[in-house]
Amino acid sequence: MKPIIALDFDGVICDSLEECLVTAYNAYHRLEGSNCWASSTADIKPAVANSFRRLRHYARNAQEFWIIMHWCLTDGGLLSQTQYDGLISTYAAKLPVFEPIFFESRHIFSSADMDRWLGLHRMYTEFQDGWNAVKGQFPVHIVTTKDLISVQYFNRHWQLGIPEECLWTKERIMAKAKIVQRIAVGSGHPIQDVLFVDDHPHHVREVAATGARCFWASWGFLRIPGNCLVDGEGELFTKISRLADLKPYLNS
Repeated sequence: MKPIIALDFDGVICDSLEECLVTAYNAYHRLEGSNCWASSTADIKPAVANSFRRLRHYARNAQEFWIIMHWCLTDGGLLSQTQYDGLISTYAAKLPVFEPIFFESRHIFSSADMDRWLGLHRMYTEFQDGWNAVKGQFPVHIVTTKDLISVQYFNRHWQLGIPEECLWTKERIMAKAKIVQRIAVGSGHPIQDVLFVDDHPHHVREVAATGARCFWASWGFLRIPGNCLVDGEGELFTKISRLADLKPYLNS
């Protein structure tokens, strides 16, 4: 049987760094009762913007953008994983309140100026290098914490052609590991037939525990040297530098 490919969206297909910066900035200030609103990255102080760009890779979902933006606005210095995890614990009650405001802010921005909003995104060239060999040849699912409306839009806009039922977005309210298991069962495949690609170490580690074959997309938000990803617990994951690097695994 042909393997199933499960791809993260932001950090694998879509570089949404600048959009997440603007949306997180706007949502943070709305939650804090401020009138500050950015219509572009130029409306954000360079020190804050650069700090966000440097730390964005920590965020696993929309809730955690509050942590990063709060740090950027109040400190802006270096941030370790231990410190970051501590902040998540400290502000645990605030994060679920922030999430709907984040997505509302995204909707307000995109509805007001779709062209400007679209301009804050780009498709990774590393994803494009290999996509034509995959598209229409293998079953592909998107497994992401991004909202469905945004994923649907780019699925159409970039003509990815991924079926609607294969878009596993935040609305499914399931961990990525659970989703990958559901995909395997629903397709009648053993879990080992699922090739999962993500740029976040947490998600790679989480899904690897299911037995799926996992790959770290090194072109995403976290950039480290070397030929592999070793996470904080010493686990080793296969690094790919472009989607085309999956080719040896597509017939195995």
